[in-house]
Amino acid sequence: MTDFGFKRVFGQEAGKECLLHFVNCLIPDHEITDLEYLPTENLPESEEQRWAYFDLYCQTADGTQLIIEIQRAKQAYFVDRCLFYASHALRKAKNKGKWDYRLPKLYCIALLSFTLEPKDKARLIHRVALRDQQTKALFYDKLNFIYVQLPAFDKILSNLENPLDKWLFLIKNVHRLEETPAEMQQQPFLTLFERSQRAKMTDQEYINYIASMKRRLDYQNTIDYARQEGIDHGLVQGLAQGLEKGEKAGRSKEQINIARKLLAEGCELDMVHRVTGVSLDVLRGLGES
Repeated sequence: MTDFGFKRVFGQEAGKECLLHFVNCLIPDHEITDLEYLPTENLPESEEQRWAYFDLYCQTADGTQLIIEIQRAKQAYFVDRCLFYASHALRKAKNKGKWDYRLPKLYCIALLSFTLEPKDKARLIHRVALRDQQTKALFYDKLNFIYVQLPAFDKILSNLENPLDKWLFLIKNVHRLEETPAEMQQQPFLTLFERSQRAKMTDQEYINYIASMKRRLDYQNTIDYARQEGIDHGLVQGLAQGLEKGEKAGRSKEQINIARKLLAEGCELDMVHRVTGVSLDVLRGLGES
């Protein structure tokens, strides 16, 4: 789930078989026989527009566009980001010159180390498409989003039921495995294990790998530090607020005791209210009790 690791396994010609197999497991109703890798850096058409950087961007033999993203840290507008990326890909796909607005089919696939919504934490895959709100029928079949929530996948090796299970298990756990499991002694899983080995890296790939891990650790340390700072600040603030509330509660209790004594001696409600500051509604309740 690092940028470097994912791209080394799935984003190079040597790993194309892995990517084809994995994508076909996620999109079983659309068989993809071949694909080509496209530039992941998408330039804007004008200075005012924003750039888009895809983790992987591919085009299949039938012209279908594939955007594949991995995301470790939760973002407030990640779904918006996916839609923004999809719009970039579709805009680039338009034909030059005379054009009839026909667009290619596009799949935006996101592998997430978090859940989009707390209430959906047990849901493994979100498949999103444009549907008619009234009939629920598919309205447009060319724009598709697939969100894979990896925290919801908790199967162990002996419980894997299908090829997609194997892929998700490996994506989450390959860094923990010391050897290829017996259940995965076939292609393309053997290619994944080979592409995942540090010993198979070139010198430059190893340098890039170390740099990628350093960025990941730096980012995680930054998040952990910010979280601890927030906790410490919250504790201090909470303690101050608690003391303030405690003082107020103490003053209120004392005022009510005085009000209760005054009412017992027959003092009028208005006078007790002016002396103690206790509301008339509370005083009426005290009087009734």
